Amino acid sequence: MMLYFLMLSAFALGQTAIVPPTALGLTSNFNYYFTNGGKSIPNLSVQIDLENDLKMAERGVSFQVNTWPRNASAPAGVASWLQFIIGFQPASPHDNNDFGWLFATIQMWDTAFRQVGSEFLTLGYIDGLTFLAGSQFNISVINDKYGKPTGAKFSFLVLGDSSRTESSQTFRLNNASRAVSLPFNLFTFNIVSYGDSLKSNLSTGSGTIRYSIPVPFHPISWGPRSPITETAETSNVAYSLMTNESGTVLQQKWVVLAKDQTIVNPSDFTGPYEQKRRV
Repeated sequence: MMLYFLMLSAFALGQTAIVPPTALGLTSNFNYYFTNGGKSIPNLSVQIDLENDLKMAERGVSFQVNTWPRNASAPAGVASWLQFIIGFQPASPHDNNDFGWLFATIQMWDTAFRQVGSEFLTLGYIDGLTFLAGSQFNISVINDKYGKPTGAKFSFLVLGDSSRTESSQTFRLNNASRAVSLPFNLFTFNIVSYGDSLKSNLSTGSGTIRYSIPVPFHPISWGPRSPITETAETSNVAYSLMTNESGTVLQQKWVVLAKDQTIVNPSDFTGPYEQKRRV
């Protein structure tokens, strides 16, 4: 299935040049990086659409936008890696209800992997472990006139068997967090577990990721010159190939892989991802 998914993606791209995948493929916490030629990226918006039901287990899911500044070797105490996240942590089996926690968070780290900022926002409480097809999530970064992130707008529409939950909330960084944030010129996106460096084994799900900023940008296969190049959370999600064309809006497909399915590294079509993943 994975090989077919990648071949179908390449076929749909026609004669346009395909950007090589990252060294560790296009799965889990490894996806393309996006740049606009080294300039600051303003007003980034990432929309996630579910075209098939997303069925989860106890480790839930998160949609993570990870960003890096021009100067990946920023001084200690300055955020060289920012994460803008919508996550869902299912209810514990020991809880007295089935409602899980849907949250937003902005996490900030320096080059020594020290946390220099962490803020959470409750978006709502969702019943069950399935987001039905048609559900949507959006993360839109807010920047000041200098390009520094000052917050984000988090929006969602979750469809359940007999429910519809939606909300949109704008979240501003506090003054201390703003003081250590930097404009970013590189970002990536991952669908992984809700947090705590866990792996989420999703049952089903697929859809589209829609990236947009008001200036042309394009995908690349290498990340920041920094010791931190991927989030610690993982999953069994794969992302489609993309071309090297620039635009203000780019789209990418994603799909949940079946349990124990071989996840092919599209750069060489050899070996399951689990054997090639960085330790």
